[in-house]
Amino acid sequence: LFAIAICSPALGGQDPDKQGSATIQGTVCDAQNRPLANATVLLEPQNDAQKFVAHTDSEGHYRFDVVPAGTYTLRANALNFREEKEGPIVFQAKETRSIVLHL
Repeated sequence: LFAIAICSPALGGQDPDKQGSATIQGTVCDAQNRPLANATVLLEPQNDAQKFVAHTDSEGHYRFDVVPAGTYTLRANALNFREEKEGPIVFQAKETRSIVLHL
């Protein structure tokens, strides 16, 4: 029975927690469009649910997986840079969106 549940066509071979979720990814750059490593990126839902936090990699990339559909504000900040804010942004189920933030 356990193997049948894992291979069920209804799940499509995907993690059921990921079904209906959005993926948000992007890059944080400075004013000269150079990527910023180790910037903090916050994804804040309008309904005061749990916030998501990520840090950019050495190429300025960030990624949030398994984000419930809804309305969010995206913020980024880094030492010696001003904070950048985008939003409100509406994310749909199964959507993947790329957003570049400039500090």
